Amino acid sequence: MTVYFDYQCFQQKVGGVSRCFCELIKHMPADIACKILVKASENLYLRDPQLLPDLPSPRLTYDNYAGAISFKGRRRLFTWLDRNVPFFPSFTSINRRYAKAALAAGDFDICHVTMQEETCLLDYLAGKPFVFTVHDMIWELFPTPLRQKWSRQKRLFCQKAAHIVAVSGHTKHDLMRLWQIPEENITVIYHGAPDMSDHTYTDIVGQPYFLFVGRREGYKNFEQTLYAFAHFHQHHPEVKLLCTGSPFTPREQRMIDALHLTDKVRCRYVSDEDLYNLYHYAIAFIFPSIYEGFGIPILEAFANGCPVLLNDTSCFPEIGGDAAVYFHADLQGDSDLSEKMAYIYSLPADQRRRIVDRGRQRAEQFTWHAAAQRLAEVYRKVVGR
Repeated sequence: MTVYFDYQCFQQKVGGVSRCFCELIKHMPADIACKILVKASENLYLRDPQLLPDLPSPRLTYDNYAGAISFKGRRRLFTWLDRNVPFFPSFTSINRRYAKAALAAGDFDICHVTMQEETCLLDYLAGKPFVFTVHDMIWELFPTPLRQKWSRQKRLFCQKAAHIVAVSGHTKHDLMRLWQIPEENITVIYHGAPDMSDHTYTDIVGQPYFLFVGRREGYKNFEQTLYAFAHFHQHHPEVKLLCTGSPFTPREQRMIDALHLTDKVRCRYVSDEDLYNLYHYAIAFIFPSIYEGFGIPILEAFANGCPVLLNDTSCFPEIGGDAAVYFHADLQGDSDLSEKMAYIYSLPADQRRRIVDRGRQRAEQFTWHAAAQRLAEVYRKVVGR
């Protein structure tokens, strides 16, 4: 059986969605031949020896098409040129033309659509079925005008898909509740945990800290975490809060300063290797988000021997099981996070080891091999083999 994967998620240089698809493709059983419809990309995961190690980088991207000139609307202009100027030599345009031609030729059994941005691909499937993965329902639960557009496109793919993959039972139930999609049209396939068996850890901080990973806007509940940490910090001034990802916004920095945490809350952009080091030496990883479709950082923390503090909502109990320590935090300011931070910081070494061991055992239940096998079953079912 031949499965095509469209280029959409591989337009990003790094990112959870593209990484997950690369892992699934690498672990696919031998009877499934996978082809990624990409001609040029900066995506780091595609350069794996098992995938497309010789893939050329695109000559024209969002970042370089206007040289060093910076102006308001730069990305919007790139998108307009890409959509409206024939043979505009952007990486998106090159991959789009390649994918359209490959799909129209029809030399495949099933297509896996990786994202919802390119609805034009529906016209080139040559009557062949496609599978669509829904990673979360954030756009629907936390709408903005732009998210509403994306949501309409996502719903279109869900309506036309031969089958839908949801990354958690919670996401599956959201699809059924919000869009009345029949349960038999959805299969839950969990993500896998990273294999850390060969990793050697290095302490790159050298002092006690809690860890906050990734984006921080709105439903991610970062402000509530700052308040909780400020309360905890009054009794434990030696501890820091370390964040990864984009630099703090002016609003975030003002809030940090107002809470007298200027030198105690830091942010840095890190490689995967350094992120794993940060997990390993952290007091705990804090995940206060109000909603997630799955929560890959949970498995990353477990696999790297890091205790996990999880909000008791969304899919978190489904993924964390009995291996996490749960707190409650909502956007209205109700939270017992600071108490749970104090609890886990004061744990004796033997109790902490038990929590770490439970986390590692939990991570072992989530493998990319199992995920790929289950996805292959979906393909076979759709194609009728």
